[in-house]
Formats: sequence, C-alpha cells, structure tokens
Amino acid sequence: MSHHHPHSHSHGHSHSPVDTARKALWWAFLINAGFLIVEAIGGWLSGSLALLADAGHMLSDVTALAVVLWVGYIIRKRADAVHSYGYGRVEV
Repeated sequence: MSHHHPHSHSHGHSHSPVDTARKALWWAFLINAGFLIVEAIGGWLSGSLALLADAGHMLSDVTALAVVLWVGYIIRKRADAVHSYGYGRVEV
C-alpha cells in the first residue's frame, strides 16, 4: 500500500535573475569597499604609494558600483504624474 500526497518545494521567495544580479552587485560593492579600506589604511601606515594608488583606483570602482546600485533602485520606482511610464529608462 502506498501513500501519495502532493507537496511543494516552494520557498515563498523569488530567485529571479534580477534578484540574483542585485545580490551579486551588493556583494561586489561590499567586498571592494572592504578592500579599499584595508588598502588605504595599509598604504597610509606603511607609506606605500602603490597601495594608496590602488586604493584610489578601487574608490572609482566602488563609486561605479554605488551608481549602478542607485540606478537599480530608481528604475524600480512606480510611475507617477511626471513619469507616466515609470523610471525604467533612467539608466539611458
């Protein structure tokens, strides 16, 4: 005698490519920001111009990632009186 019952493997949350990409961008931002801080402090304490220069380069990377995350937030905003189709093209 067998017992059959329907079951679901739903987790109740989305694993869409957009969510995955957003999470990856946040991780990239946080890791780069962490290395930026470590390199800047290490370069300052050791007097290493190479570490300070790389920290400056990482600052531009972190800034670019911050802009991408900010635009990602803006394009998810709903339509309003001024932007009747929403903010989806703000990235252009």
